[in-house]
Amino acid sequence: NSAKLSFNNGPVLVRGQADFTSIKHYQEDNNQVVEVSYNGSLKNVRWKMKPNGWLEMDYEYALEGKYPFAGISFSYPEGLVLSAKWLGKGPYRAWKNRMQGLNYNVFENLYNNTQTGNAPWIYPEFKGYYSNIVWLELSTMEGKFIVASPEDDLYVRLFDFYAINGAKPHPVLPTGDISFLDAIPAVGSKMGVSNNEVKSLGPNSDLNAINGTIKRKLFFYFGYLLEK
Repeated sequence: NSAKLSFNNGPVLVRGQADFTSIKHYQEDNNQVVEVSYNGSLKNVRWKMKPNGWLEMDYEYALEGKYPFAGISFSYPEGLVLSAKWLGKGPYRAWKNRMQGLNYNVFENLYNNTQTGNAPWIYPEFKGYYSNIVWLELSTMEGKFIVASPEDDLYVRLFDFYAINGAKPHPVLPTGDISFLDAIPAVGSKMGVSNNEVKSLGPNSDLNAINGTIKRKLFFYFGYLLEK
């Protein structure tokens, strides 16, 4: 039942300011549209509910400077998640400076809480950043939902995870639980290079320079798609 799905509290910018200014609702052909406007880094979000059950979201934000990550997040209880299936790079997670060795295919992974350095040894890790996502299907105790992108270079972040063992996720993670990102951070090493100094590992390890406006479209489907 999509009305009870706990996927909520978004979109929230992971970097930048968003101050709500106005909202309007209207019908466009057979679609129901809600447009939300903001001041600050987030400019607008446009939701379009289609008769076939797909929910389309267009959003626009602008940043100037260097950032560890950029994009939007939603909240969802990690304890309800059973598995993920996606078309994109995998089967392992990615970092900005750890993109090599990933293949493009359809992958599926059962939920696990693997943190390198601690048992149990379940790989690939479920939680992390995943690159070049075309669509992602999450199976949960509330049912399935799908997120799809018609555009290239989408990163998806799944929940909280550690790069290096410690009391807190390292490096710092975006707000929320599931993120749709245009940039992700690099990771340091276990050889004494902290993530505050990770740019010393090379150009791919520096922060992401973003100067301008980013527009993106996402599609959501809550429930089971009927196969014809």
